[in-house]
Amino acid sequence: MRPPLVTALLVLAPLVWSAPALASPAQDAFGVSQARLDAPALDGDRDGNRAHYGKGDLVTAVIDTGIDPDEPALAGKVIGFKDLVNGRQEPYDDASHGTWVSGILAGSATGSLPEGVAPGSALVGVKVVDENFQSSLQLIADGIRWVIANKNVYGIEAINLSIGDPSAWGDGTDVAERAVDDAVAAGIVVVAGTGNNGPGAGTVASPGSARDALTAGAMADPATPADMGGPGFRVLGTSSRGPTADGRTKPDIVAAGAHTSAWPGQPDGAPGAGTSGATPFVAGVALLMLDADPSLTPAEIKAAMRETAQDWGPPGADNEYGAGRLDAYAALHAAGAALATPPAVARHIRFNGTVGAASVEHQVAIADTGLPLAATLIGPADLDLTLKNPAGAPIGSSATAERQEDVSATPAAAGQYTLVVHAAAAGGTYSLDVSGGLGPLDSGAPALSLDAPLARTRDTTPVLGGRAGTALGDFPGVVARVYRAGVEVRTLPALVLPDGRWSVEARPPLADGTYRVRAEQGDHAGNVTRTALATSTVDTTPPRAVVPPRPVAPAPDRAAPNAALVQPRLRQLGRLRGAGVRVRVRCDEACRIAAELRIAAGTARRLGVPRRIARGSASLAGAGTADVRLRAPSRVRARLRRLRSLSVTVKLTATDAAGNAASVSRRLRLR
Repeated sequence: MRPPLVTALLVLAPLVWSAPALASPAQDAFGVSQARLDAPALDGDRDGNRAHYGKGDLVTAVIDTGIDPDEPALAGKVIGFKDLVNGRQEPYDDASHGTWVSGILAGSATGSLPEGVAPGSALVGVKVVDENFQSSLQLIADGIRWVIANKNVYGIEAINLSIGDPSAWGDGTDVAERAVDDAVAAGIVVVAGTGNNGPGAGTVASPGSARDALTAGAMADPATPADMGGPGFRVLGTSSRGPTADGRTKPDIVAAGAHTSAWPGQPDGAPGAGTSGATPFVAGVALLMLDADPSLTPAEIKAAMRETAQDWGPPGADNEYGAGRLDAYAALHAAGAALATPPAVARHIRFNGTVGAASVEHQVAIADTGLPLAATLIGPADLDLTLKNPAGAPIGSSATAERQEDVSATPAAAGQYTLVVHAAAAGGTYSLDVSGGLGPLDSGAPALSLDAPLARTRDTTPVLGGRAGTALGDFPGVVARVYRAGVEVRTLPALVLPDGRWSVEARPPLADGTYRVRAEQGDHAGNVTRTALATSTVDTTPPRAVVPPRPVAPAPDRAAPNAALVQPRLRQLGRLRGAGVRVRVRCDEACRIAAELRIAAGTARRLGVPRRIARGSASLAGAGTADVRLRAPSRVRARLRRLRSLSVTVKLTATDAAGNAASVSRRLRLR
């Protein structure tokens, strides 16, 4: 029986008609364009054949209204299809939404459309939404579980969910949320939109509220036209916000959701807006990260995007912006892509404050008039926002009855601009994020830097340090935030010395593991104005090495490697008298192995030889097994010919890259 239908496609926004452009302003603004200029092969096409799409490419399952395979931008890219609404076999899309989403993610450039974020990738369509934009959480869950079951059939690495149920304020336990978590557990990156019911708190729709989903909110970019709210980085007022019903922070990140691309099949190529567009944008970046490093897990991709995001809103993750504005270039660099020239982007500054009967003013210096000035105010619903030019004339204002106000303007001249926050009633606390061609807020000293810690260190309390930039002639404080798997585990206020150097020691000690360190420096009002990133790995655990019960005699060079396992035990002493014995060693991580063969002191005196009669070494690039050859010097081998049996001790020392060492020994008898 077909599940009852509810309105499921909440992320479809009204269309705004404008002329299409081949360039992708969103990809330019969020770092994708520059990353693909630096690394042209970074496109989601693993087999290098753009003329043929298939399992060898990176593949996304778009769970939506379907996909139109005849759309020129998607020609040849749809390699699979499942219709859970009408049961049809051939791919189709009777509502166009899934086709638009697919174009943002993987489309090829056409005469009227820019190419998608990962244009070399392939698509599998799963239809769970009908032509009237109706579906249910059960249908969405069924679509996700079909993808899990067919993951290996099509080589699916990601799921795109630009759909959701606006009536379901998720707590992580409904049928669709559980299916999302199961998909992530199966190794699939699941990107879901928050929905377009913002800006009220607690409006994230299921399945975007799933615990393990990479949940995307929507932002405008510096090229967003006036009829879509105006240019500049700012969270879209329609983008839904957390927390989830059980109190978790969502979204995870905010990304390009305006002016992403035109809507295929619509007159004049209408650009879409909303989290429907932000979701495939993030999914496309996730595919590019997998293109750079196929070993990345969904959790690692999510953590890398969050850790490299530009923090907006209150410091740290919040329910407006998640970890902040997506920086695709930085995320791809963190994934190991060979990138070297970060794009220039609009600067960002944040103000936090409280307003009551008296208005509060914030000044920003504009040095570059080629970039739009945009400001987003989050606070009580009775707050209003006004932007004034250097002459004091208002050039933008926002006074809605919502908890978000935003203004956007193109500065006519460089100078000091003023943002005025005022309360129509009681007022309260707020955060104000501003971006644009902001001028220097300091005296020209170096911007904040973070010294890259040693790749590995035996010290459980590594010292972090760097150089602070000046502000108003002195050195405001630096805070080092330490993250593990995307979660902040330590906040470390740092001491800034008179010469501008700063340092901080992580106490109590950090546990073994790899950490992402973000250094932040702000002004005297507590507004973060600079950030710097580095990675540190703490490793105090020696490798665990195992010596097998007895040494294994080596096979002749011409024999297969496994032939060493069938050498008769009686010949082992004979081998030691000749070519030597081979000890097979196992190590649980990358290590250097030093082995030696020792005999009893009395035996050594009787034979007139040293106690250590042989030694050898080997290296392992990772956990695994290695053979160490132990051959005695010729003088010792000659003396060993007198013996019929010999008791020996094999001693092994394994040392990892951090210098941690562990030894193990075993006594054996050779005959």
